Amino acid sequence: MNMKSFFAYIVLAAIIWAVVCVVRPYWDRYNIATELEGIAIYGTQHEVDTIKKKLEEKINENDWPFTLTDVIINKNQDRDVKISITYSDEIKIFGLSVKSLEMTIEKEARYIKPMV
Repeated sequence: MNMKSFFAYIVLAAIIWAVVCVVRPYWDRYNIATELEGIAIYGTQHEVDTIKKKLEEKINENDWPFTLTDVIINKNQDRDVKISITYSDEIKIFGLSVKSLEMTIEKEARYIKPMV
């Protein structure tokens, strides 16, 4: 291996590492954030047990990398809902794990009284 190809491999590795570091804050390949927002809005009109059932259906339907025990659901007396999930995920390139990520997604929805 000559010096030119060795340098090319180092540059390629640096580019891949930079992409991984830049992509991390935006990594949501399961579209979990959008689904959680919908469930949080749904939860403003329903009880916590109903929210958990709805979330469990979504987890099973979408094959997400976490279980209902990884989810924290808070609902206050004003009927505002906050859902928080922390789970592990990986960035893979050609089947090889490049980086393991600890992801946290939080979504909130405020209850708005209907105008009559």
